Amino acid sequence: MKVLAFSLLALAETVLGGDRDAPKAAVGIYIEFDHPSTDAELSLLESEVRSILAPLGFDLRWRDMEAAGHEAWADLALVTFRGHCDLASIPPKFDPVAPSLGETHLVDGRIQPYAEIECDRIGALVKPQLALVRRQDRERLLQRAIARVVAHELYHIFVGTAAHKSTGVGKAEFTASDMLSDRFQFAPAQAHALIQTSAADVLQTSRYGR
Repeated sequence: MKVLAFSLLALAETVLGGDRDAPKAAVGIYIEFDHPSTDAELSLLESEVRSILAPLGFDLRWRDMEAAGHEAWADLALVTFRGHCDLASIPPKFDPVAPSLGETHLVDGRIQPYAEIECDRIGALVKPQLALVRRQDRERLLQRAIARVVAHELYHIFVGTAAHKSTGVGKAEFTASDMLSDRFQFAPAQAHALIQTSAADVLQTSRYGR
């Protein structure tokens, strides 16, 4: 995994002009929850999503859904968190035949900038593994699991594709181990597509301003 991490950083530097400190695409992420999350939970979630997408050129700016429409962005996404996204409310059992962990919307063959994240299903999937770790680490790991589903759906939105790969954050199905492991990234082809998208967003922003 360390080799993959270094290769993705090298890929990002190549596409973004060889500068690790090159401007990143400022992207608006508008969020709403069925049930409110605490500031601590939200901070953990944001940090985990950032760890996946920031190396690929994205500067994510998190906003409340009520603020949507009041700012201009090179790219944006609207993300709704269904169910309960906290440790205390995890359902007792995961249902393997229920709907997916997350979903983006396809209209007339085009990916829409809207995603839904199923927190109850994510929590139920990772619950057995969370029981095996220290109590003080469980909330952080739950938010990591949710964040990886968010990153997956953001890939569909930013790149505008419904396609999946067989490995990494862009694969069609996650295991509990995928969602809780220390490192889990996009496969190189999907990372490259995201880097190209972020580079195009930076160019658009610098050309037209905001």
